[in-house]
Amino acid sequence: MEPAPSETFVVGGIYLAMFVLGSVDAGLYMAIYHHTGQNGGGKRHGIVGSTESGWVLASRNISLRGFTQSLVGLMRIGSCSVQAKEKNAGMEYASEMDNIVKDVKSDKVPKDFTELNCISWTLTVVKECVTKGLVKCGDVEALGLEALTWAEENRHVVDGGFSSWGDDILVTDSTLCNFD
Repeated sequence: MEPAPSETFVVGGIYLAMFVLGSVDAGLYMAIYHHTGQNGGGKRHGIVGSTESGWVLASRNISLRGFTQSLVGLMRIGSCSVQAKEKNAGMEYASEMDNIVKDVKSDKVPKDFTELNCISWTLTVVKECVTKGLVKCGDVEALGLEALTWAEENRHVVDGGFSSWGDDILVTDSTLCNFD
């Protein structure tokens, strides 16, 4: 059974992470965030670069405390279990999300899109999550629009281009995803 909708982070939760690019008047950046609970954080997956210089996958473990970025907030869209195992005097956290992200090409225009960018790549990852049953949403395009609209409506939380990841992160659940 999925966790109940919440305004806090759910271990295993899959979120669309919405950022402001550069200044508050600039466009939006979209990535996937999987909350593993590792060090109070999880793993952020996205592509960086540009159409001109090329895009590359950037996946990294992050802690929610003290991580500064132009984050508007996160929208929960699904859930993926997390497996922890000991490795080199520490813990390693792995999930099916890691495999899905690696399988989505960061150097080719995704099917059903006209260009490769952070949004088309992220929504392609979401489509794969739907196929695997990790995200329960009938219309990924509508989900993308919901996230972009929500981020536009809440971009004021980014003060001077930066917000802090911490206890005051804006978190919501998608109204289009089923969490049962």
